[in-house]
Amino acid sequence: MKIVTLKSLLMSIADLGGVQYDRQLSPAQVAMLTRLASEHLTAAWQEYPWPELCSTDRYYLWPDEFGPLTGQNPGDVVRLTRGETTTYWQRVNTDLVGSTALGATVGASAEWGTGQAILLPTATASIVQVNDQLTRAASITYYRVTQVIAGTTNTTIVLETDETFSSGINFSLPSPAATTSTAFEPADIESYITLTSTIGEVLEAWDADPLKGTGASRIPYRLEGDKIRIPHACVEAWLETKDAPPTLNPTTWAATESATVGMVRYYETSETGNCYLCIKAKTGNAGNAAPLADAETWQLVQIPALLAPIVKYAASADRLRADGKESTAIARERNADAALERAMNSVNSHQHQNARYNVAA
Repeated sequence: MKIVTLKSLLMSIADLGGVQYDRQLSPAQVAMLTRLASEHLTAAWQEYPWPELCSTDRYYLWPDEFGPLTGQNPGDVVRLTRGETTTYWQRVNTDLVGSTALGATVGASAEWGTGQAILLPTATASIVQVNDQLTRAASITYYRVTQVIAGTTNTTIVLETDETFSSGINFSLPSPAATTSTAFEPADIESYITLTSTIGEVLEAWDADPLKGTGASRIPYRLEGDKIRIPHACVEAWLETKDAPPTLNPTTWAATESATVGMVRYYETSETGNCYLCIKAKTGNAGNAAPLADAETWQLVQIPALLAPIVKYAASADRLRADGKESTAIARERNADAALERAMNSVNSHQHQNARYNVAA
């Protein structure tokens, strides 16, 4: 996406008003222009589904992907993906779980009884075999694991009645799709995708990638809180979304100010000036690097070049009207409307957006 700097946009707004940005505008006036630019950028952004601001991405629906070494409880639902095929399964009993051998730190020399729980030293550890100290010398008795509960510092292994298995058995959970598995059965669930702040506004939902030549069909959906619900048994969906409009904040970045996630600050050099979004918290310090040189903490707030003329004329109209220049303000508003129309025509005609999707009805 082609972008412009905020400083260049503010300079063009000032030029339309007959003043020089660097010489004749006070900090308060620059802040006022930034607020006007932010307001009209949001309005232009929301006016139309601009292709540059939209994306189509594949999303798996709830729940999480099945992992053979992860314990689930009866009633838990998992997603199983094999190639291009995805299915849902519900845990119906406590089959074998776990994966790494026990060591002396968890009581390898102890006598473990029926239904007893033991602890592994870390939450990432799991289990392969358990032996009874009373019979170790002659033969190894293995126990059926009924549950693996991961904690912050320990993993709890719950044992059922003792059963003797062949040596070397691996206590790993069979695939839900395996014909020999009794741990899962096919699940009939109401599908949904959890909406995060990064997904943006949902415009359409599809059952296949609409940007490929294989065809795709629209999926009816319902927005409900932080979820988008898909009413039929669909295991994945392609969402066409539009990014949320950015926020432009005239507050100048300061190295000594602690940055919090979501904060927006303006940073200017002699050549450029832009707003930056904080993506990682950072404690204020006089030695902190400026946003331009600290990509780990700050993300550039992008202004699409396509929308810049619209914002320029609309913000100029507001400034002129505040100065009592009504007739000139009306002319600037007409310029803004014309810029909006040109941008839409460019999208519809030159980029052929009316044929953007290959859709099977």
